[in-house]
Amino acid sequence: MILLKNDGLLPLKKGSSIAVVGNYASQQHLTSDYAGGGGSYGGCWPDSKEGCIVTIAEAIAGANAGGTTKTSGKQKSDNATIAAALSIASAADTVVLALGEISTEGEGHDRADIVLDDASLELATRVFALEKPVLLVLSNGCSIALDGLIEPSNAIVEAFDPGHSTRQLAALLFGGANNWGKMPVTIYPHNYTTGAAGGLPAQRMDNYDMVKAPVSAAAASSHRGSALRR
Repeated sequence: MILLKNDGLLPLKKGSSIAVVGNYASQQHLTSDYAGGGGSYGGCWPDSKEGCIVTIAEAIAGANAGGTTKTSGKQKSDNATIAAALSIASAADTVVLALGEISTEGEGHDRADIVLDDASLELATRVFALEKPVLLVLSNGCSIALDGLIEPSNAIVEAFDPGHSTRQLAALLFGGANNWGKMPVTIYPHNYTTGAAGGLPAQRMDNYDMVKAPVSAAAASSHRGSALRR
């Protein structure tokens, strides 16, 4: 787990009112495709069921001794689910926004972009509008663009695929441990994959060409002109 930002929100206070919302609040699929006895989408040996996985919301509830922890469950894209999450968040002292992107990627179906899904981004925007202290917890296998999420978040934690380590994550969040890691990957802005005027051309995440290094649009144009002149 990597602590990317903390303006004083962490460690969380035990005995407080906490809302855990987002598409990864009550998600048990917190492992890679290769975990578990069944191979894909597992994590509980010897089969590939996930009943043994402690969700992020459950882990936080267990660590929040003397307090109240409520969750909206698995976030869906419908208005009723988002409204329920906002209702819980508005009544809490602190909001844990647990977001991630893994449903659209896996063995044989890689995603081309690094942005979160529209429903997650909408929920984030509306949670920030509540002007509550917000801890953003990310669970993902690949890099996620943080455009629009850094400034309004009071603290940000990159948990990647925590798997069976959600209780350890909760211990870090509440100050029971202080052994944060370091980022093993680079976090790019969204326009890295979409392309930007005067910058890099689009670098899709499903492009595995290891021969051509990313070059700026200007450099690419200059190279093409030199090739034509030769």
